[in-house]
Amino acid sequence: MIYLVYYEKEEVLLNRIGPEALRQYSDLKDFFPLLQKRGTVVEVENSEEQMDSVYQFVHYLKEEVIGLSFSSLEQDDSKLQCPQFQFPISIPPPVWNQYQHLTKLKSKAPFSSYSIATSGNIIDTNLAQFFPKSIIRKMPWKRSLEASWVALKKSKLRLALYYLLRRKSRHYFSHEIVLSGVVYTTIISPSSSVGFLENLVKDFCSVFKKQAEATLVLKIKVGMTGKVKKGMIQILKRTSFASRVVVINEHLSQVKYEKLIDATSYFINTARDKIMPKSVLEFMSAGKPAISLLDEKTKLLHRENAFIIPPAKGSLLSFKEQFRQSYQLLKDAPQSYQMMSAAASISMKKYCSMAVIEPKVMEWLNQIEAAIVNES
Repeated sequence: MIYLVYYEKEEVLLNRIGPEALRQYSDLKDFFPLLQKRGTVVEVENSEEQMDSVYQFVHYLKEEVIGLSFSSLEQDDSKLQCPQFQFPISIPPPVWNQYQHLTKLKSKAPFSSYSIATSGNIIDTNLAQFFPKSIIRKMPWKRSLEASWVALKKSKLRLALYYLLRRKSRHYFSHEIVLSGVVYTTIISPSSSVGFLENLVKDFCSVFKKQAEATLVLKIKVGMTGKVKKGMIQILKRTSFASRVVVINEHLSQVKYEKLIDATSYFINTARDKIMPKSVLEFMSAGKPAISLLDEKTKLLHRENAFIIPPAKGSLLSFKEQFRQSYQLLKDAPQSYQMMSAAASISMKKYCSMAVIEPKVMEWLNQIEAAIVNES
């Protein structure tokens, strides 16, 4: 069997895709090994132009072929000769095998230091004015026009106007973040409200007002809007605290991302989605206990592997009690933390390891391939 999978490769490489498309591409990478076990995987970079041409060629060779999508099928499938199927969202990505090696062993030092190199697009309260050194650069007219023209050819008017009008930009010098102590990490959407971020940061700074070894890392998915960035700076400038807040507003390579996971003590799950975010699965697979709302659907998160936040009476959550309890556990009862860490990784092994996910994927593929045979 030959599987055609689609994603906009150029958009991924240029980092111009939105959070949803980035998640779809990430899921595609996770399931690739399972698809390759089953058959030949062909990546199609442009669905409309390539899907049917590849299908016709493969069909001519008398090979069976189907199209797999990791996103909702927006195009009119009736126009395509190649049968297409959407990958079921009920099957979690098999990430445990990739991250379980990061689970801390008892022999490891509990408060090691971890260095993460960045391009400088960060906010760090340990830095003067919260930013690395920077320089203002002006894009030459010729380059601006060329970039605008390329964007117009792709019918991306906003991007074309951006290149044409915003020719001045601030570029930060590369900066190395060194993380140590008790590190709380969360991954948030750039669309998160300023009010939510303010609530999270205020709770952290209030609880750890005198604890310099406590750090909150906010990794922004894709990119932070100017409004959210300004709001974050205002929040930090108004708040007095000895702890540290770091905002990473850039893409991290896989190696750097694993360093961030390794440096983390607890992962804060701020999502209220019905589907468990992939980042939760990754961090917990690496033995990082969670701070999260009660997971009523999957029952993955419980008192053995997470600090559960009770439902909020209003629209904003309170993280204070969970910050206090988690900090005291790691400081005063490291053995209990190790047990919680092990429980986090074990729970993910049962939920999203290759051994668990492979049979589910194979069963689904059996069903759709049988359906195609019956139709033909």
